[in-house]
Amino acid sequence: MQQWTVRDVMTNQVLTISADARPAEVIAMITAHDVSALAVVDDFDAVIGVVTRTDILKSMSFRQERPRSRLARWRPAPPEIGWHRTSARQMMTAPAVTVAPDATAAQAGRRMHRAGVKRLLVTDHRRHLLGIVAAADLLKVFGRSDETLAADVRALLAPVAAGAVRIGVNAGVVTLAGRVPDRTTAHLLEDLAHAAPGVADVVTDLRVESSDAPARVASTVG
Repeated sequence: MQQWTVRDVMTNQVLTISADARPAEVIAMITAHDVSALAVVDDFDAVIGVVTRTDILKSMSFRQERPRSRLARWRPAPPEIGWHRTSARQMMTAPAVTVAPDATAAQAGRRMHRAGVKRLLVTDHRRHLLGIVAAADLLKVFGRSDETLAADVRALLAPVAAGAVRIGVNAGVVTLAGRVPDRTTAHLLEDLAHAAPGVADVVTDLRVESSDAPARVASTVG
């Protein structure tokens, strides 16, 4: 069974821009490549932030329309749009939300959810940019069939409880049912099922052999 990592699903080519770039350069690159964001790097090519279309708009200052005197009408009007943030460093959102290339797809998904973002920059230990992983990339993993998930879960659980636990999968939700020798085994089986890429939830109906009570209640990946 393949344990999907960020490296497996990320996009390697990511546009970067210098932290000292002027607003016109930022706009030119975003529009030329039709992207919604750029990674901002320092002089050592380390990622320090992200500048988005929204950041650009927030960096603009707009001249308010005021009545002009008769004499002023003959003078050139000042520009209607200016900048109160004049470099990518000032415009960007920082720090950038990053993830390591060896993080699992599930870990990347949780990081996106907790940070409230739809993409993560993939960096090494020196914060050098390696790629980008988007929510759409993770869907390639979490959109797997129930049959594939069931086979992966069986492979994970086999060394611990081969044939002793019934495994069912419906819409990405794994159900584990049967008898186990102790609660430690029950906990381990549930954790292993959670580790299978694409599993949305794990519901347990495992009973410890020395008791008729369920070993654990249903839980959700968090």
